[in-house]
Amino acid sequence: MTRRLFEKTLSKTDVSYRMAIPLDSLSAFEIPEEEYSKKVDVFDIDCRRWSFRCSTRKNDPRPKPVLSSGWIQYVKEKRLKEGDRVIFSVSDRGWS
Repeated sequence: MTRRLFEKTLSKTDVSYRMAIPLDSLSAFEIPEEEYSKKVDVFDIDCRRWSFRCSTRKNDPRPKPVLSSGWIQYVKEKRLKEGDRVIFSVSDRGWS
């Protein structure tokens, strides 16, 4: 079973530096308590595995989660640009 986690229209920052993640989706990334980042493996629509780092700000009451480390490589390879939409889903088999 698959459920949609979030859908996002990419901003200039999302395609140039890192992608901001909606705060209400952060719990799905399961960052351990007292830690501020976690490597996540995801699969694209072609079943290719990608590794990103999901991280939050350490000393901020609003964590502002982002995907980095690997994200820009994905953007370049998929030729994503500002205004494109991405969809993140979670299945019982893991991320997609």
